[in-house]
Amino acid sequence: GTSELGGWDKINEEYTFFPSTEGSEKHPDDAELFKRFKNKVDTYFPNYTGVVGTALYKDGQMQDMKINIPMQFYGKSEVIAFTQFLTGEVMDYYGKSGLNVEININSSAGQEAVILKKPGDKEPTVHIYDS
Repeated sequence: GTSELGGWDKINEEYTFFPSTEGSEKHPDDAELFKRFKNKVDTYFPNYTGVVGTALYKDGQMQDMKINIPMQFYGKSEVIAFTQFLTGEVMDYYGKSGLNVEININSSAGQEAVILKKPGDKEPTVHIYDS
């Protein structure tokens, strides 16, 4: 009911990209976990074009991790197999954490699949899109 602003609330949030020098310096444990996850993807599917993560930190604690994986696929069966592999890896690397995790798998044709894991979920939610 006033025409003046009250006080500002300080919000302690930051986004960090992985892999990056900044991520490794500011959050070495999270950077190492992401690096190991990325190495698993690289080993399983060597035709990748990149694995990039964006983490949201609130008050110094990671809350959300979004991972984008652009790939070159040679059929729907490859998309399904890769998505199943990633679902297991999400649980291995991020299953016990209290994070929201979102993995987007894309190709030149568009979004192929998404894997969503919320805190407390026993299993991630997986969507594989028809093309």
